[in-house]
Amino acid sequence: MLKFKEKKRALDYFELFWSNIECGITIIDAETREIIDINPLAAQMFGADKSQIIGKTCHKLLCPADRHACPIMDDNQVVDRSERKFIRANGEIIPIIKSVKKITLDGRLVLLESFTDISPLKLADDMMRTLEIYKKVNNEKADLLSNMSDKLRAPIDSIIDMTSVGKSSDDKEQKDIAFKTIEEEAANLRKLIQEILEHAKSEAGNTDLPQEPSR
Repeated sequence: MLKFKEKKRALDYFELFWSNIECGITIIDAETREIIDINPLAAQMFGADKSQIIGKTCHKLLCPADRHACPIMDDNQVVDRSERKFIRANGEIIPIIKSVKKITLDGRLVLLESFTDISPLKLADDMMRTLEIYKKVNNEKADLLSNMSDKLRAPIDSIIDMTSVGKSSDDKEQKDIAFKTIEEEAANLRKLIQEILEHAKSEAGNTDLPQEPSR
């Protein structure tokens, strides 16, 4: 048997561990589902004093499960480093990583639960996904602008070339071909500009953008 000094040292070590470990810990009666004890970090996560928590049932207080739907005791689930939900005193639900073990304490079956708040990790993950979406959208916009620029350049260059031909050539047939080409490319250019305006209207949610340019 442990001597008195050894017992006191063990209790001191346990108290040091219980008060300073960087995860929440609760001990819950497996039959009544009453909270037997809760460490300081778990009480802090919950947002209430320890005295306001001990003696109350865990369901709908710390755990979102119903009174007769305990994942461990009623549904026979294994909770081992599983992502679960934790209810705070103000009703806020936060994500946690949780482990639960059945142990015997003073002759009765209890649930030893340990959990860690992963809200910051979830927030960081959401921010990274949002940044990826923005990056993808910006890349798509850059590609779209590049494609539009290429499409606009072709009819403009053709109009410039055919205008030069029409002005310098004395051949009626060549002039007719040049002016017909200018007319066709101008129509293509108007169509492209209208597509750009429609896209800009969609992006800006603005219904007052100008319609197809006048001839």
